[in-house]
Formats: sequence, structure tokens, C-alpha cells
Amino acid sequence: MIDQAEKPQIRIKDDGESAFDLVLPKRKNGEKWKGRRHVSWRLLVLIVVSILLSFALGYLVTPLSHLLASLTGTTTAHANKVIYSDYGSTRVVDLATGQDDVYTNAALLDPTRPLVSPDGARIAYWTKTNDRLSDLWISDVKTQTVIPIGTFYVVYPKLAWSADSKQIAFAAINQSAGDSASFESEELFVADATAGALRQVTHNGYSDEQPSWSPDGKKLVYASLEDGYHRLHILDLDTLQSHIVSTACFGFVPAWSPDGTLIAFHSNHEGGTTDQVYVINVDGSGLRRLTNNDFHKEGIAWVF
Repeated sequence: MIDQAEKPQIRIKDDGESAFDLVLPKRKNGEKWKGRRHVSWRLLVLIVVSILLSFALGYLVTPLSHLLASLTGTTTAHANKVIYSDYGSTRVVDLATGQDDVYTNAALLDPTRPLVSPDGARIAYWTKTNDRLSDLWISDVKTQTVIPIGTFYVVYPKLAWSADSKQIAFAAINQSAGDSASFESEELFVADATAGALRQVTHNGYSDEQPSWSPDGKKLVYASLEDGYHRLHILDLDTLQSHIVSTACFGFVPAWSPDGTLIAFHSNHEGGTTDQVYVINVDGSGLRRLTNNDFHKEGIAWVF
């Protein structure tokens, strides 16, 4: 135990100077404490201000970094807002309050834009060869090596990176394999980001499109016309078995939440000339409408 008399004590000076005394006890061996006995109030104020500024900057910078991370595919398990683009702007909806605000006057989620992998190491992008025929490429940011994935007929050019940045999913008609250019028969494909190996994961002859990865990389949620309506389906990539999420709604451009429990998507199943944004639990329960506006919806993602 330390004797109370041995503890350092602060004594405010009473001589009008902006300083205080730090009274240090003698050490037991008789040696004096080393160091200055006067500490400036100015130094103390500078330390406090520095701490407060660091907290303030943290609160300002963090939301921006979260948004950028979500746009590149890098998200965490605590995202609680949905972002979507309309004509000429991008909006953010808060799940807790329902507040729907303009984030920026730019369509950040345009599906024709190149898509950066979550680790920032690669970029996937389409290049058009004619009105419907496109080539898919994956470029290494550091080495600038470009891997050709294939030539496809593409209706909706949405790309989806897996969370580990090793694979990319998309919907198309494989022109390289000589498939028919019937735009009602898009299938889902998964490409290896390093070797370019291509795997077709749906073979049902219906339009399957707009895939989004589950956080663990084992499943895809996508829109399909398999039952005659655009509905959300979930595909197990190990068994290649799929099931409908819900028959209570249509579904377009789904986005799996980072914690794996929710799916955000567009739908017009309640009527109207434009889609609205909805969320639903992965098991098909808890359908909830988030927007009520006439904006054209384009792209969707989870943010903070």
C-alpha cells in the first residue's frame, strides 16, 4: 500500500501566475524525484483541446468512410440504412425512422459503373461491343493486369463482388458458349477473380438476374421469372438448389444486409408507376415498405 503522504499532490499557486505546483514526495531511498515541478496551464488546455478534436474528427470522418465502404462492397454487421439511386441523385433511407433524404446529386449506384472489389485490389467492368453484346473484364489495380471473363448478352449489367473479393456474380446470356440471345433466359454466373474461371450456377431457362451475395459467400439472392413473376429467390452455391423468399411481393435489384438477416429490394407489387424500396427477412417474414415517392429506383446497397 502507498502511504497517502507519499502520493504526488497538486497545489494551486496563489501568486497570480498561470501555473500550479506538483508536489512530489521524497523517495524512500532519499533520492529526489526527477522532473519539473511546474506544469503550465497552457499545456494542460492544449492536451484537452487535442483530445476533444480527435473525438470530433472521428464522428465526422466515420460516416463518410462507412458510405464509401458500402459502395465498394465493404460493409459491417451494423448497417442500418439503405441507399438507392434515382434519376440524377442518390438517396438514403433510415430503417429506424423512415427518413428518406438526398445524399448527393449523383447516381452513385448506376449499374453500368465499374465495381471495385471490397479489398480494393480489383475492378470489374463491362465494355459494350454493340447494343446488347458486352465483354466482362477484371483488372488488377496494382499490376494493371486485365483478365477477360467472356462475351455476353446483358440486359441488366449489375455486378456483385463476394465479401472476400475472390468471386464476382452477374446475370447474362453466355455468347461465348453459343447460347441463344433470348432475353427471357438470362442465367447466373460466378467468375473467379484471379483465374477468370467461369461457372454457370442456374440452368432453368427463365430470366435470373441481379444477384447479391450473402455475407458468408455461400448463397446468392436474385430476381427470377421462374414462377412467372419477378420474385426474390435464394440459391445455395454448394447444392445449386434455390427457393422463393416470398410470394407476397415482386422483387428487383436485391441487396443482402451485412448481418445476413435482411434483404433490401425494389418492387411495384402494391401498384403505381414506379418501384418502391422494401426490406424483408431472409426467411420471408417481416415485409416492410421504406419509401413512398415517384422517383425511378436504380441500384441499392446497405450503409450506416
